[in-house]
Amino acid sequence: MVKNYEIYRCKTALNISKDDEDLFSASINPYIGCSNACKYCYVQADKYRRVNQPEELFAKVRVKTNIIEKLIKEILKYKKRNISGTICLGSASDPYQFIERKFRLSRGIAEYLLKNTDYNLHIFTKSDIILDDISLFKDFKDRIAVSISLITVNEKLKKIFEPNSPDVSRRLNCILKLVNNDIYSGVAVMPVLPFITDTENNLKDLFSALGKIKVKFIWWGTLTLRDSQKQVYYSLLKKYFPSYIEKYNQIYNSHISPNKEYQSMIDYRVRKLAKIYKIDTNGPKIKSKRVINAISQQLELNLY
Repeated sequence: MVKNYEIYRCKTALNISKDDEDLFSASINPYIGCSNACKYCYVQADKYRRVNQPEELFAKVRVKTNIIEKLIKEILKYKKRNISGTICLGSASDPYQFIERKFRLSRGIAEYLLKNTDYNLHIFTKSDIILDDISLFKDFKDRIAVSISLITVNEKLKKIFEPNSPDVSRRLNCILKLVNNDIYSGVAVMPVLPFITDTENNLKDLFSALGKIKVKFIWWGTLTLRDSQKQVYYSLLKKYFPSYIEKYNQIYNSHISPNKEYQSMIDYRVRKLAKIYKIDTNGPKIKSKRVINAISQQLELNLY
């Protein structure tokens, strides 16, 4: 696993998605780069990268040591306008990757927002390091949603596409502990990988596991493929799944997303299994506000 890091002084903390009197929506990323090194990661695309090559995102993590200071200054102008809403912690990189235990930036951000503002908090991670902060979350249950990213329970597939991410068993155990502590927690099944993680057997195994630990919600999305990101992903297809390349060409047909027929098929499969295992398909909801509509915007921001 990547252990290199460097200090980085950020200019801003919040990536604003929506700012009006009815709903404030933003994301925040305490780190640039990600030790999970997921081969499908959308941040590898040219429009999101702030490094020369996609692999550089995974070679070193840049730590925004001044981000809490910037956050406090920025948040004050929104508080003065009495704007309510949701802030997503983690979108371009995992907020609870290995470096969090050294710098505790995600903990500091969550603690400041929960104790000093009225904003809801949605946390998006693959890591069970989030359990370090469970005592904090228990004091603010009505304002928190946690989404653990999990696209398969097949460890072989996980190792191919998410080489440095926590094992499937660790993530399932993490969700179980969060749920048992009454922390509103669910799973982000994203991205769905065509012909690989979207098969009926793979999805059934995944939903069976999620049903056993009684996740509160799921949300999902299909794989996008852009320029450099697509090159990285296709190189993996050529190595492990060469027979699928033509199928990908057919459903993407030079577009960023798969065609509507494919997306409809995935929606049908997911909703069918979710109904069987009694899992809410409306995505994360916090008692005071629905956050799922804002999340899709947060994940498409200029995230550095």
